Amino acid sequence: MAFDATFNLATLNGSNGFTLQGIRQGIPLDLVASGAGDINGDGIADFILGSPFADPNGVNNAGESYVFFGSSGIGQGGNLTPALLDGSNGFVLEGIATGDRAGTAVSSAGDVNNDGIDDLLIGTPFATRNRRNFAGESYVVFGRRQGFSSRLNLADLNGSNGFVLSGPPSPNNDDQVGASVSGLGDINGDGIDDFIVSAPTAIPDGRFWAGKSYVIFGGSGLGSSGRLELATLDGSNGFVIQGINPGDRAGTVVSSAGDFNGDGINDLLIAAPLAVVNGVQRAGEAYVVFGDSGVGNSGSLELADLNGLNGFVIEAVDSGSSLGGLGTAISSAGDLNGDGIDDILVADPSADINGIGGVVGKVHVLFGGNDVGNTGRFQLANVDGSNGFVINGASSIDEWGSSVSALGDFNGDGWDDIIIAPDLGAGNYVIYGNPTIGSGGSLNLPNGDSEVLPATDGLFLFENAAFRIIGGGVSGVGDINGDGLNDLITLSDTFSTLAQAYVVFGDGAPTEEPPSLCGCDGGVDADLLRIGDAGDNMIKGSNQDDTLAGELGNDILWGCDGDDVLRGDRNSRSEQAGEPGGDDTIYGGAGNDRIGGKSGNDILFGEEGDDQIWGDGGDDIINGGSGNDILYGDSRRTVGADTFILVVGAGTDTIMDYNKGGVIDTIQVLGTTEFATLQQGNGTLIMAGEETLAILAGFTGEVTFA
Repeated sequence: MAFDATFNLATLNGSNGFTLQGIRQGIPLDLVASGAGDINGDGIADFILGSPFADPNGVNNAGESYVFFGSSGIGQGGNLTPALLDGSNGFVLEGIATGDRAGTAVSSAGDVNNDGIDDLLIGTPFATRNRRNFAGESYVVFGRRQGFSSRLNLADLNGSNGFVLSGPPSPNNDDQVGASVSGLGDINGDGIDDFIVSAPTAIPDGRFWAGKSYVIFGGSGLGSSGRLELATLDGSNGFVIQGINPGDRAGTVVSSAGDFNGDGINDLLIAAPLAVVNGVQRAGEAYVVFGDSGVGNSGSLELADLNGLNGFVIEAVDSGSSLGGLGTAISSAGDLNGDGIDDILVADPSADINGIGGVVGKVHVLFGGNDVGNTGRFQLANVDGSNGFVINGASSIDEWGSSVSALGDFNGDGWDDIIIAPDLGAGNYVIYGNPTIGSGGSLNLPNGDSEVLPATDGLFLFENAAFRIIGGGVSGVGDINGDGLNDLITLSDTFSTLAQAYVVFGDGAPTEEPPSLCGCDGGVDADLLRIGDAGDNMIKGSNQDDTLAGELGNDILWGCDGDDVLRGDRNSRSEQAGEPGGDDTIYGGAGNDRIGGKSGNDILFGEEGDDQIWGDGGDDIINGGSGNDILYGDSRRTVGADTFILVVGAGTDTIMDYNKGGVIDTIQVLGTTEFATLQQGNGTLIMAGEETLAILAGFTGEVTFA
């Protein structure tokens, strides 16, 4: 059943979610949580909770992080505690030394060592190493399919199970490496996930506390020695991003931006909430850095050099405060408005709203697009509903936007959702995505006490308990119970040394329409959302920009005209962990389409336009058709033996993941028997005479032809 407008966390009973108890915290609340991807390779998402003030083995404030494996029965008793983790259902990561506070930041890293299993990131910014107080360290813990013990001390990382990231010597020693960490997906287009680790109090080129962030490229031998010195990043293995002005603390928060500019390569977000903007102290700035096959190839990138081509600056609307300003929290939003391009969240929890007074808070939602920030700067004052919108808080002390996160599809309607939290409020809001979200330019949150958003627009999470605040930390965790809907975690401050956290399972019935609907012949003049049922569907779009999804049968989809989003199985950008899909056939039609086969052995035709096509799991056949198309055979976690069809005279396609994971893909050329390969830079060209049929990005080996 679908959610009502409110949800009382006290009613969690194992079927709708569960409570995490017995967690050591500092005062005030310092816990952090994140999805962990699928770290044990069982096809179900996992999650991680950081407790930096825990005392493992009696080591004061060394910190712990708790990894919980997802399963169909997770939390079925209604309660779960880290004390029950035994290696089969999760494990504990122990900090090393007194005061390290390991777990101050935690995140999935993605699959950074290219073994097909996700890995973990742990930030420890207060670690003292080599007499450098608060120099900081970060740790990558590799996922694997079996062999977890109940506890792992981070000192035991040896290159086979993970590795340590150490910062370079610094003039003031206290760089705080690991203050924020995040997986990025693939930002350099080589088919392997990358990640970012920040050092907000670093001193780039003498600019005191301007801040640095380190981007590390994934690779099969990454961290094999057990340690990676960040000073060795040279453009081939990663690069450093340097803050602009003294005191900015760029990298206070870092995040993936998803694919914000729609070019098929992920982008990243960096926040500097203490930056001075137009003379306004602590107004704050945020930065979007675009991914690219050549990103960071010089070994460093200055945020001052963002010019619209490589990224852009996001400027605040409001004056800052002593608490900091814009960018206190940032996140990808997923594809909130369903246009096929990822969106982002940039929060300013200290903002005043319409003269209410105090720190009310707001969250800015920016819709992704290929022309956003093309001047090098984006003024949030220009958000108007077509390019994004602002979510305004309600109460003068709540600080809405202290924590924000993408959820994926939480309510089963096919659209990605988000969650936002106050610092001192009575609850959190889940905001449901849809094609018209924010069209008026703003969304004003009710106060949650006497009124809430309608159940069609969102969900208010609360608990009626004395001396307890619901807020301060929220995160999407993926689908941890394997029911096909994404789940969330929210933290609770009990004003004691023991905290609670709540996991809420996603709920709702997918939007369904009868199979065999056809708008191509009917002259439909509105964008369509059509989602099939569990059987084998035939679904056609309209002459507008449609979203079609077949669900888990063997489906046939036609995009017809317009710039369409076509998905063979679930209508979600998230991977279908544990859900085998059908063998689908998809035709893009005219327009610049985004096509995803999802799981199964699919046949995908881009037809006309400059399309982006993902085969995802299975052994797929992919034909971009006419136009300059971007083609992916595989997904982030799964690879197949794919066939790419190239047609003479139909444009130049770019194949982003040829032979990923060592699985042999095949190229079939139509229209000639005279073709050849040519290595160029770090890629391979497939030529027919003077015509370039395709570029195999990042691949220089032997090509297999049909």
